[in-house]
Amino acid sequence: MSEFAKTMVGFGIVIASGFLGSLVAAPVFDVAARSICSTYAADEGLVLIDAQGGPHSVPAYSCWLRDRTGKTVRVDENDHLVDLTYRHRGYSLGGFFAWGFVILVGFRLSQVLGFFRAAWRGA
Repeated sequence: MSEFAKTMVGFGIVIASGFLGSLVAAPVFDVAARSICSTYAADEGLVLIDAQGGPHSVPAYSCWLRDRTGKTVRVDENDHLVDLTYRHRGYSLGGFFAWGFVILVGFRLSQVLGFFRAAWRGA
């Protein structure tokens, strides 16, 4: 296998680990969203139906709530109604760390398998 092909396989492993990292981090972002949404629901006298979270490329959180009349209300980061708490920020940071860790594992795996040796030698 040529050195270029080895390097491309190494990059493929890193890209795949980035995808897997996003799958690992998704539940952590959902916990962060549930944290902020449940606090908002308690403060406003609403009932939390569902909460979803994600990295900051999409709304960091989306809340589906039910008011006293039974009407469903959706609140997300773009509404600027909810003040983020340190707990929410901590969970979000944990999601980014989980994502980054899996990417680093993929990078290290590529190094151990020898896919990046030529690229780092300057060949």
